[in-house]
Amino acid sequence: MYTKKTLAQAIFVLGLLLNTPTYASIIVIDNFSVDQQPIKDSTADNSPIFVTNEVRTLSHNLLTFSQPPQSAATISYGVLNISNGIGENSQVTVSWLLKSDLLFGAKSATFDFASIKADNPTNLKFLLNNAELVKFGISANTHKPMSFALSSEQLLAIKGGGTLALEVNGASGWDLSVDAISFPTDNQATNIPEPALMGLVGISLTALSFAHKKRS
Repeated sequence: MYTKKTLAQAIFVLGLLLNTPTYASIIVIDNFSVDQQPIKDSTADNSPIFVTNEVRTLSHNLLTFSQPPQSAATISYGVLNISNGIGENSQVTVSWLLKSDLLFGAKSATFDFASIKADNPTNLKFLLNNAELVKFGISANTHKPMSFALSSEQLLAIKGGGTLALEVNGASGWDLSVDAISFPTDNQATNIPEPALMGLVGISLTALSFAHKKRS
């Protein structure tokens, strides 16, 4: 009875594995695990302040403000946080240098990121080598992941490498927090099966083998 039950479980799990779509590889551009101290432009003179580290370049350009300026951008605890005081507006740009082989072998890919806080209407624009990839308008109180599929032309351009930039501005007093930015792709060469599912298969097959030995 035990053997039959274990065999049924093993067959079920193997069937689940075989019928589960292959997981795509995910190329993480920035999970914001490398912190960046607050950056603040204190004058509305169209001269942004830049800070660069080994992962990214972050710039802050104050557009309108009240006294004293409160607008700032910072990266901490895995999140890009941008804040503006009442009556303030700014443009924040984050840029990354992409390797030319970043999406090697991929035939399709999407571009994913998550807005985990948007207190006022906010505009986001992604550019590659100064050419617009996509732009989003985020309404107030938005908390959701966002994604768009890359066209074949965009995918080819990204494979060539260069500078990926995110430009953010919005309505007066806007605040925004952004989570990890990534490229999920169909590249099967680097696929890793779902650990929990593979573990379940392993446990079932081990139990089946043990039951078979015990019966013998």
